Amino acid sequence: MLLRHAKAEAHGRGDDFERVLTERGETDAAALGRYMADVGILPALALVSAAARTKATFDRFETAANAKIPAHVEES
Repeated sequence: MLLRHAKAEAHGRGDDFERVLTERGETDAAALGRYMADVGILPALALVSAAARTKATFDRFETAANAKIPAHVEES
């Protein structure tokens, strides 16, 4: 499964790595986590970028799925 980060704030003057999810992104990430849990498709391992929006997407997904998914956060 390949999952891209949810809707994030627009590019601004700040660091792209620090962009956060929008309210819609938070809602969508949680909805996807619930759906994937309901249909029984959850990853055995997550490879997660250290970007704020990516970590937040994974956190919302995992919480809504009510699952503990092993994750490796890539700090590059």
